[in-house]
Amino acid sequence: MKLNFPVLVFMCVMFFSCTRGISGAGVFKNEKIEPALRASMEKMNLQVYEYLREDNYEMLSQLFSDSLKSRIQPAFEQKFLPQIQKVVRGRAYKKFDDFYIKRQDPKDTILISSGKGDNAYHLKFLVPDKEIFASMVTSGDSLNEVMITLIYVKDNGKWKILNLMGEDYSLNRMDAIAAYKYSQKLETCGDLMDAYNIQTLSDHCMNPGGGIFTFDKAAEMRQYSDSLLAKTKARYTFPVSVSQLASKPSIFNIHYEVVDHHFAPMIMYITTVKVSDTVELKKENNEMQKIVGSLFTGIDKYNRALLYRAYNEMPDGKNDPRYYGYIQRLN
Repeated sequence: MKLNFPVLVFMCVMFFSCTRGISGAGVFKNEKIEPALRASMEKMNLQVYEYLREDNYEMLSQLFSDSLKSRIQPAFEQKFLPQIQKVVRGRAYKKFDDFYIKRQDPKDTILISSGKGDNAYHLKFLVPDKEIFASMVTSGDSLNEVMITLIYVKDNGKWKILNLMGEDYSLNRMDAIAAYKYSQKLETCGDLMDAYNIQTLSDHCMNPGGGIFTFDKAAEMRQYSDSLLAKTKARYTFPVSVSQLASKPSIFNIHYEVVDHHFAPMIMYITTVKVSDTVELKKENNEMQKIVGSLFTGIDKYNRALLYRAYNEMPDGKNDPRYYGYIQRLN
């Protein structure tokens, strides 16, 4: 679920700075930030987060900068806050990264690097004033997390929120980089269907900090995603006829859903067996469970369970045909 609420348009003028400059100007990350300032901003983060958990727009809006107040849209209160609350209610957050930017000449678009390594990323955004503080935290349950990005600016001498964003950070216990690596592993093992579905999770979490956040591996990951999609389409042409069964059901879709607090493939198929005939339908599904691994290599090896949904009529997003479902527990 995308949670981003883009309330700020960022300019594209390039300017790079990631170290201390003259007269204290520069970009400071985490422990390099003056302790008193970081502690003060942490208190503000806690205050903002509490208002998000309470879905308290009235109190949260009092922390908005004049600039944000002039740009905020009704959807922020009506859609974004209730969505965020569902994820963070009753949960604490984890720190991700803080950046303090001090500029002699504001109005530059700055490019900040988080450092090196597989999970390295960079931020690119407009510095509208001489001082700006960017804070990112993550929150969620043990399966999925969102990243909340807060951009603060001095407004009449007080720190105020210039921008607030929320995006999916991790799905199925994996952030974009972890999912990308696992997708590559599955592809190497021959499990293209799971590799593709895992990579879609990676794609979904590619910009957890909104439009200002880009993983350094983003271009590499997009190229891999496109290549994997092409390979998967070349191997599997949907609908896939299960010709091994006398009833010849036809699989038309495989995607992930949650079962037992884990993601699992949902295999959707059309059958000529009446869904009201649960005895014959179960016999057909039992036979399908025996051969599904021969249809989609590895799908019965790298998942804890497989989900099945049998239809007599193809769902099209408008109709609501009757179906019957099964769970195949694997390990």
